[in-house]
Formats: sequence, C-alpha cells, structure tokens
Amino acid sequence: LAMGILQVGFVVMYLSDTLVSGFTTAAAIHILVSQLKFVLGLTVPGISGPLAIIYVNTDPSLLLSFS
Repeated sequence: LAMGILQVGFVVMYLSDTLVSGFTTAAAIHILVSQLKFVLGLTVPGISGPLAIIYVNTDPSLLLSFS
C-alpha cells in the first residue's frame, strides 16, 4: 500500500519479463503445493520455519498419513 502511495511501481519497468514471469510462476506453484493437503485429504504435521514446505514435501512418511 505504501509503495502504491509513493508510486514505486516504476521499478517494475526495469525488471525483465523473464524475472517477473518466473516470480509469478513460483508463487503459483507455492500456492498449489500448499493447498494439496486439503485437496487430497492428507494430515500434515505443523512444521514451521524457513523451507518448511520443502521438508514436508520431501519426507515420504509425512505424505502417507491419510486422515
């Protein structure tokens, strides 16, 4: 909100289309992966901290516990 008020959006003009596209794709993949537990009905233990989504997705024992 503050960046919009200060009109800092001009910075995006200096970023490459590839960079913006990659960031958008990564955000979409992150949202998709974080919603998989609800779609598949999995019980995933609460792991918090940096890179928590990677720990959950790479440990097969966490993915096999159905509710």
